[in-house]
Amino acid sequence: MLALDIVGYSRLMQLDEEGTHRRSRAFLNGTVETCVAARGGRVVKSTGDGMLVEFASVVEATRCAMEINGELPAHNDNQPLDRLLNVRIGINVGDVIIESDDIFGDGVNIAARLEALARPGTICVSEPVISQISDKFAFKFEDLGFQQLKNIRNPVRAFIILTDNAGIEDAHDVAIASKPVPGFSGRPAIAVLPFEPLGRDPEDEALCDGIADEVTEQLSSWRAFPVIARHSTFQFRKTQGDLKTIGRELGARYLVQGSLRRIGARMRLTARLIDVETG
Repeated sequence: MLALDIVGYSRLMQLDEEGTHRRSRAFLNGTVETCVAARGGRVVKSTGDGMLVEFASVVEATRCAMEINGELPAHNDNQPLDRLLNVRIGINVGDVIIESDDIFGDGVNIAARLEALARPGTICVSEPVISQISDKFAFKFEDLGFQQLKNIRNPVRAFIILTDNAGIEDAHDVAIASKPVPGFSGRPAIAVLPFEPLGRDPEDEALCDGIADEVTEQLSSWRAFPVIARHSTFQFRKTQGDLKTIGRELGARYLVQGSLRRIGARMRLTARLIDVETG
């Protein structure tokens, strides 16, 4: 099962309702459906901003996902940065219940939850998927560990496929990356570190996490450079380590740091963009 969703669709509709609808329809009904058909898939369900697709082969599902990501730049030509189309994709292998033209079951639900875990522009897959495609593609992937997914009883081990959309190759070797890969084919990466609450209000830490999440997502919608995943950066919460060391461990050339301070009924938010090589 492959689940796909356009990132920030509601925000895009608010910015340009007619243009977003036209471009998303051209992408989903044109590019995506063409890729699905070429790989032997079947569109089970289509919404305004996403699709649920069934494949007989997990290899073909993965090829389809990579091809979809590779076609995105063509749909973003001459578009301002705040109106770029981007997608999240989740892929899972599992039993399903077929009823009329629809399908149900944990196999479907896990694919949808994995899609929600994916960073914009990436593919998130379950462990059974990795085991079946590991000798078919040349790529690296990031192990997210076991994730407790919403309404799924047992934790699911998830992986992010790391690809720069430069093309799809068949191969017999797969490199496992436990951390993001430095360089990203020459493109410098950026990492948003946890923002620091400077007061004593216990709610401030949750607010800081939300701010860091939002900054990460907004940066991820700009495809000029890769953005390191939140679960990787949050290990450095309250860490006063050397910036070069943190950047090296994350595989990032740039870091975003910030803080939040309450001043009476107001708040002051500070953010810094840091080149880890020069400080």
